[in-house]
Amino acid sequence: MDKTIILSYDPGKAIVDVQLTYTTELLNNVHTITCHVAAPFPLWLQTRKFELLSSLENKKYTPLFNEINHGRNLDTTLFIDLAYNSIMKMEKLTIVATAAA
Repeated sequence: MDKTIILSYDPGKAIVDVQLTYTTELLNNVHTITCHVAAPFPLWLQTRKFELLSSLENKKYTPLFNEINHGRNLDTTLFIDLAYNSIMKMEKLTIVATAAA
């Protein structure tokens, strides 16, 4: 089932509201969130679709690196991180805190 969320992101000039439609799927212990950005597309956002991956263990989710989401500009990377955290919070899913390097 598709769900919708509006995220407010500040790319440095003005806060922009971006609407995402997303679906979630749990297969074995891998949780996948597939996101589609609704039009109008901000110029700084270098993707229209992306996937957010987590590993599920003991009812807690650990974010997994998805190479496809990286290698873009900084604002796109930060927006994808914001989307992950916002969707997980909206779905009331617990994220395992990761240690800082």
